[in-house]
Amino acid sequence: MKLTQAEKKRVEKLQKILTKLQNGEHVQNRTLETWLSEDEYAELDNEWQKQKELREELKDKPDEIIEYEKRLRKALFAYKKADANSTRDNSKATKKGFGDADTHFERLLEYLQEILHADCTLEFWFDRNISFEHGEEPGLDPINIPRVVTSRSLDCQSTHYLKLSKNQVKQDVVSNAINQIHNQVDSKGFKDKLNKLKASINK
Repeated sequence: MKLTQAEKKRVEKLQKILTKLQNGEHVQNRTLETWLSEDEYAELDNEWQKQKELREELKDKPDEIIEYEKRLRKALFAYKKADANSTRDNSKATKKGFGDADTHFERLLEYLQEILHADCTLEFWFDRNISFEHGEEPGLDPINIPRVVTSRSLDCQSTHYLKLSKNQVKQDVVSNAINQIHNQVDSKGFKDKLNKLKASINK
């Protein structure tokens, strides 16, 4: 089923707004209010409020988390040093280097287990579920070691605590609005086809 003229115009306007936002241009709230529905505009305000609350929550890291990040940096440095030696085909130095890195990671996980046992709420600060059950322990490498949710590392798996700029929040809401219009049209088209099929069967 095709878009109506009104729907087509709204999608075109929203797409132009989205392109501007993606290019880093400012879009006034008045423009967004004009082309978003009342609920969608309210969602924009709601999502940004959540982002402000998230920033408040993440502003003051507990001492245990600061210490974890400090130890993690040492472990990552040791790993990178060993990895650099491996490219020079220095097998003896490489073996020793990765052994040192493993030791740092092992001690880091021991510290992590210790602080989580003392205060389980600290798991909020990490980018993944953490288990020390046999076979489920975090790996001793940069990819599998837990990261703090505020980390900018590409190995950070956090999505729930992702900090978004106001521009990114606007992009998400506008993009969802465009998709919603198309989804409603597709759903209506499907229902029309289904009703026609039912009518032909009942004849």
